[in-house]
Amino acid sequence: MKINYYLITVLSLFLCLSCSDDDNDNPDNNNNNTDIFVRFTANGTDYDFPDPAIAQSANTTINGSLTENGVITESISIWFPNGFTTGTFQFTGDFGDPGDYKVFYDSVDLGIDGFAPTTGEVTISSISNGFIEGTFFFSGMDNGVSVDVTNGTFRSFTLD
Repeated sequence: MKINYYLITVLSLFLCLSCSDDDNDNPDNNNNNTDIFVRFTANGTDYDFPDPAIAQSANTTINGSLTENGVITESISIWFPNGFTTGTFQFTGDFGDPGDYKVFYDSVDLGIDGFAPTTGEVTISSISNGFIEGTFFFSGMDNGVSVDVTNGTFRSFTLD
């Protein structure tokens, strides 16, 4: 019985000593934060797309989606020209044209079936340590539904 007590004591002591007090679990420290996301408010409803995919061909895209029962109910794609830099850019252009900043939004909740806005912009605030971060907003009409997306933020991996 004494051996078990000593063994538990030694193991507990080892676990306590192996933990470092300089660990940084602060999610605001971008050097240690590996969270990726796309978040925004659409017509007053908050959306959080964890773990967006990033793809690159003629443009680079960050793609987020939410599913219910295996069906995509919300999706967003933010398009950047390859070789993008930090700065603020208007959402413009035809999706067939490479080189523009674009956004594409689809929402079952809002009754939107593939929406490209008439106004809006994206700000790329940081490209470092393998991540791209920024903010966005846009608005427009789709099938008679007014769409207003505000408070948009994103953080994703880069492919460079």
